[in-house]
This record gives sequence, structure tokens and C-alpha cells, in this order.
Amino acid sequence: MSEDYKFYLPILKSKAGELKALLKLNAFARTRVLPLLEITPMEWDHTFKTKPREMPEHLGKFCKKVLDSWGLSAALIDTSLIEDKVVGQLSCMEYIFDTFHSRSLYPIKAMPTFAVSTPENTLLGIKNISTKYPISRAGLRVNLDALTNPSFKTSLDIVLQKTGFTPGNIHLVLDLKASNLSQTEDYSDAILAALEDFPYLQEWCTLTICGSAFPSSKLIHKDENIIPRYDWSLFEAINRKIQSEQFSRKLNYGDYGIVNPEYFEFDPTKMSSSANIKYTLDKDWLVIKGNSIKKSGNAQYFTQAKEIANSSHFLGKTFSEGDLYIYNCACGLENAGNPNTWNWVANNHHFTKVVTDLFATPRVS
Repeated sequence: MSEDYKFYLPILKSKAGELKALLKLNAFARTRVLPLLEITPMEWDHTFKTKPREMPEHLGKFCKKVLDSWGLSAALIDTSLIEDKVVGQLSCMEYIFDTFHSRSLYPIKAMPTFAVSTPENTLLGIKNISTKYPISRAGLRVNLDALTNPSFKTSLDIVLQKTGFTPGNIHLVLDLKASNLSQTEDYSDAILAALEDFPYLQEWCTLTICGSAFPSSKLIHKDENIIPRYDWSLFEAINRKIQSEQFSRKLNYGDYGIVNPEYFEFDPTKMSSSANIKYTLDKDWLVIKGNSIKKSGNAQYFTQAKEIANSSHFLGKTFSEGDLYIYNCACGLENAGNPNTWNWVANNHHFTKVVTDLFATPRVS
């Protein structure tokens, strides 16, 4: 399999901080990340400091942010959170790709993503996209409910026929979401059992195992938290075991970055967040959580940055742009920032850490 088919796949809500984290990746990491970008319902936009009123405005701003931050790099585009919406006669997916191609002077490497449950109008839009533009690949997202459904293969064949894509042109994402991944050995055995009879297993362009062990914010207590990265441990277990199976094939790793997979709308004009910094370790996340920002202010970040920069966990200011910001903040060379700042800082470190562990060591070949 070509090196082009080895990547890390973060599933992101396309928040401003997440996209800035992608923008600030170094060249080595950038070429080894294939993000799956979900478009959220209309919500407060930290880039434009407002909430869109109409869907065309919302989708147009999404396209601008993606083009500005990720440009011509490959990405999977997912409209499942807004699949009940249309723009005129177009599905949101078709509108997005029309906008991408109207705003760029160069070929776009974005790819539409669908599921066996994707509505008819979106599937038709994807078919139209592949006809209008030079798009030869797509993404297919499969969750556990679909996988365990007895009619899964029938449903799968139907959506493949409707979109015009074949397994060989599809990046398959097995999305475990926020399943209980703590029982790593048992869970990895169950995934292997499911893969053994998975339709067209050897034909898919790539196969990514994706999940998240990051808890919801309400389960993270004040001060220092060490949270196990069970999603990473599960991938290592599956990747190790599948090599000894008769149906062995290459796997890619995916996660939800440094958030819980469930979507919720955060409106900063009505809600308050606590000051916190998330820092990805080999097998865990370190999360330092402070008080409400409205109550105690952004200066809490100075203390938190110093705690990380002075710890044995810190990988050094040259590891990533996020690490450099932590170091400079700890030294008083950067301002305290705000939640959006620390979103990009933490994600940039996380993305770089995962890519380094996957591709800068002999762990995965």
C-alpha cells in the first residue's frame, strides 16, 4: 500500500480552534493528517464573532475557514449533523462543494462522506458532485449500530450504487464514537470478529478505526486530571492482533481530537467555561482545570501553562506550535489567551503527538 494511504484521521466539529490547529501543523504532520470535518448546525462562530442567520451564510463561512486553514490538503466533509437542511434545491453537501470549487483557483482535494443512513437528497448530491468535479474518492462512515444490523450489506450496496462509488475508491471509517473502550482486550476481540465478515474488507481504499475515550466536560474535576487514552490503546491492540489473522489488512488510527464526540452548542454569550489546558501524553491526557473564566479570569492560564511547561510531561517548545505557545505563555512572552486560543494550542499538540507516535517511530509500518 502506498504511503499516501497511511494517515491519522481526526473527526472534528470544524471549530475555529481546531482549524487553526491544522493550519499551524508542521510540514511533516500536515502531510500525514486526513481530517474528517463535520459541519455543525448554525451556532456562534468564533472566527466571525456572530451566529449565522441563514444556511447559505453558515455554509459559506465554513468553506472560507476550511480554505483558509487547510487549503488544498485532502479532507473528508461530513454533513450528517445538518442532513435535514437544504439550500434551495441543493443538499448542503452539494452546496458546499459548489462553493469550494467556485472560490478556489486550484483543484480541491475535499471528499464527500456518507453513511448507509444518509438521506436520499444527500446521496444524490454526492452523485452530482462526482459528476461535476474531479472527485474520485469519498468517505464512508460506519457506526456500530449499522455494522451489527443484519441488513447492513444490503443497505451498503444500495448507497454505493446511488453514489456511484466502489469500495476501492472509499476511505472507510469504522466509528466507535464514545463507546466504553476501557476493556481493551475484550473490545478489540469483538472488533476483529466484526471485521472478519465485513463486506469487501480487502477492497476498501483505506480502513480507519476511530473512537474517543475523552469524557464530557462535566466529568472532569477541578485541578489536575489524568485520563487514560483508551482509544489509542484499543487501536494498538486491534492493529497488533489483526496482523496474525488470515484477513489481515492495514489499519489507520482516528479519534475525536481532545473532546467528547457528542455535539452540543456552546453559546459564549449565555454560557461560561472554565479555564483548562489539555495536554496529550503517551497513554493518557493531562487536563488541568481551573475556575469559571467569568469568575476568575483568563490569567489562570498563566499558572496552568507553567505547571505543564515545568513538568516531566512537557515535550519541549520545539515539539509543536502548541508547545511553543505553552512555553512562551509560561515565560510571560505570550498573553493568557482565551478558550479558543487553548483549543488550537491543545489540538495542535495532540495532532502532532499522534502523528509522531504513528509515523516517526517503528510502531506502525
